[in-house]
Amino acid sequence: EADMSASATLPTYERSTVIDFSQFLYYDSFSIAYKEPSIEPNVRGFVLPFAYTVWLVLAITTIVFSIAVYLEPKISGKFMRERTGQIPVDSRLSTSVFSTFGFLVGQGGEYMRKTTHVTSQLVAVWLLATSIIGYSYKGNLIAMLVLPSIKIPFDNLEQLLSQKELPYRLAAGSFFSQGMENSPPGSLMKRIYEHLDGYDNDVPKIIENIFTSKYAFISNRIPYLGIMAQHFSKTGKCGMQVTTETALVHPISYVYRKKFPLRKEIDNLIVRFRESGILNKLLKDAYGPNVTVCVKPGARAKSEAGLRALAIADFYGVFALLAG
Repeated sequence: EADMSASATLPTYERSTVIDFSQFLYYDSFSIAYKEPSIEPNVRGFVLPFAYTVWLVLAITTIVFSIAVYLEPKISGKFMRERTGQIPVDSRLSTSVFSTFGFLVGQGGEYMRKTTHVTSQLVAVWLLATSIIGYSYKGNLIAMLVLPSIKIPFDNLEQLLSQKELPYRLAAGSFFSQGMENSPPGSLMKRIYEHLDGYDNDVPKIIENIFTSKYAFISNRIPYLGIMAQHFSKTGKCGMQVTTETALVHPISYVYRKKFPLRKEIDNLIVRFRESGILNKLLKDAYGPNVTVCVKPGARAKSEAGLRALAIADFYGVFALLAG
């Protein structure tokens, strides 16, 4: 037995039936902790030089030009004469499409030798346009490939529920667990509860499993920040990441035994320290400046990332395109 516990605790009704709580020290909330994301090869790097709207416009233009090259010889063919020395163009649609795409990727073939005068002008305009596009694309491609790609798996409860790669757990009997169990059917909290991977109350084991990406864990945000700050001071890395969006804001207090005689005096001190900003100052000093590096998902890894050597995985997108 003890008169008072200096361990910050979340007040609940069930706990208040056997113990008393002090004035609140600060407010905390629940966040999801997961392994700190790292730099990965960028499979989508080959499409990054242009915005998706540019790719869409380019695709539509290619289709329109292919149709124009296919139809133009049919329309003007009756005006061709043998004395021109031109051979009637192969008017198959597949030839027009492949030739147009060939010019786009710098692989023009025999098509230019078998065209009408008007088609030659169309092809010349297309060659000029694709040359500009090609040079712009090549100039940006390598730069885009070597830029760091950091995958953030989720940043709120909705995204946690929608992803299937990383299971998640929480502490048995926690306030968050009780809230999920008592949530109405079909609500977000209830659906998160239904997909829960299990419970864990062994703190060292929880931290290890988060660091090794065995599962994500839902718990109080402030202790997470302390763990990240401590890990960063030792290793230069955050080790884990927490979501920026939080849930269930709640007060944190000290614990008294029932009828503790010094409760009023201690509560008065807590109120004075809190309202003067001393408690917030002590809390920030406990983290140190390291926690600011780890708060934003992926910020630490991005801050250290420069140009990197290309990996095989960086070319998967290009290889898949060529295979197709």
